[in-house]
Amino acid sequence: MLIIGTLAYTQRILDVTTYLTPLAGSLATIFSAVFVGLHVRRGFGTITIVITTIITTVAIAISVIAGAWWLQTEPGRSAAHTASGWRLVYQNTFVPDEPCVTNSEDDYGSGKACVRGGILTDWLRSNKSAVQPALDQTPALSGQWYAHVDMRLLQGPPDAVCMPMFGYRDPNHWYALRVQGQQPGSQSGGSAGVSQFEGTEPGRFYGGPIAERSIDLSSWTSATIEANGDSYDFYINNRLVDHIQEIDGAQGSINIGTLTPGGIYRTTEACQFRDLVVRQL
Repeated sequence: MLIIGTLAYTQRILDVTTYLTPLAGSLATIFSAVFVGLHVRRGFGTITIVITTIITTVAIAISVIAGAWWLQTEPGRSAAHTASGWRLVYQNTFVPDEPCVTNSEDDYGSGKACVRGGILTDWLRSNKSAVQPALDQTPALSGQWYAHVDMRLLQGPPDAVCMPMFGYRDPNHWYALRVQGQQPGSQSGGSAGVSQFEGTEPGRFYGGPIAERSIDLSSWTSATIEANGDSYDFYINNRLVDHIQEIDGAQGSINIGTLTPGGIYRTTEACQFRDLVVRQL
């Protein structure tokens, strides 16, 4: 049984800062123009009014933006705080450095993983839809657990996917928080969605993909999964992007990986990961 929590209202809340930032700039510009005009007419006394008004306007705008950010990221920060007291079952800081190792290779393409400077880089090139898991083995999870990793897209087109994986059994059986991000020069943000891949069946979305303007995978992006039995919360940069009440059969381990939709003209895609932490109650 599958019950998907719809978060349309939450998504509107998450976009608050996207609109408040230009609003704050516009207000500051308007007040500056108005009072500079008064300055020309009224002299020195107006300079004080101009400066005071601009400072007040900017301070109010910053306070509103900071407050909105605080409210948006509180769920993720709260989840991290709660999980900090749980048992640490797996941690990978990707130290020391390791040479590149080819994990897979066939007629369609190849994948490899390299570790350097506390960062794992997961490379994938394929002319068909493919995934490149980066880790060999992590502990199997059940019950109540928490997983967090930082990731970014080092190279690849906008539809390339970086993802923490859960319920991972092998490259053909897994679930994931799939994140596609904004690339430099793109006019739109990224998206996040929860999907399942089971054998040869096409990927099935349990939730999303949900558009999220704040996602920019060209920069480091935190991805978090919090599980309580069959109930899951998913966070991007501490913002709750989806809640799924029940996912059946997601027993397995944690992994991380790169996914490509494929295509004959695909370029090499690479996701980078750092600071993977898994805790269990």
